[in-house]
Amino acid sequence: MDNSHDFALAVHPNRTRVAGVLLMPFALGHAILLTRLRSPLATYWTGETKPINVGDVALAIWVCERPATEASRKIGDWWTQYRIGRLAKRVARYGSLQVIHQLALYLEAGFKGPKMKRQPGSNSCGSPILAMLYASLLSHFHRSDSQAFNTPISLALWNRAALLEEQGIAKVWTEEDQDLSDYARQMAEDPEALKRMFDELKPDEKEGDK
Repeated sequence: MDNSHDFALAVHPNRTRVAGVLLMPFALGHAILLTRLRSPLATYWTGETKPINVGDVALAIWVCERPATEASRKIGDWWTQYRIGRLAKRVARYGSLQVIHQLALYLEAGFKGPKMKRQPGSNSCGSPILAMLYASLLSHFHRSDSQAFNTPISLALWNRAALLEEQGIAKVWTEEDQDLSDYARQMAEDPEALKRMFDELKPDEKEGDK
């Protein structure tokens, strides 16, 4: 876990090719548009399960090969339908399963943000993650609508994490936290090791009682 490197990657994300098409970093607006179009790819962040066909994959590639604001503006054009049809043929030529796997890796990288743990007493939010990120960019980071729409999701997640940590609502997970979590899990999985640890503590406790 390298939070500094992960943040730098969120600020300057790598570009990805899917079915040979160079995609933009996966932005908040891409996710919002695919959700509005009821794309089965939106199940990645909505939690629903829907079958995916070649046309769905082609649509997602078309949306993500351009800035989110441009995709939102051009989605109803005749040329858009022609381009999506051409992309569907490309997907079939590459192999739909392979392209879906590439898209899944692209989405996973797009949603890569810091692991967080909530502070005691903080309340969870019932709003969709896209709504929270969009509202945070507008109200706390003073982005315009178009700027927020084109912000990579990974960067939006880091921005929100830094804000929540400054406000004392949550804490970014660190290597030390992970080490403690791994140690606790090992102890839970090995009752004998846990017993030995408490046995080692007993002499100190008796000296303290004296």
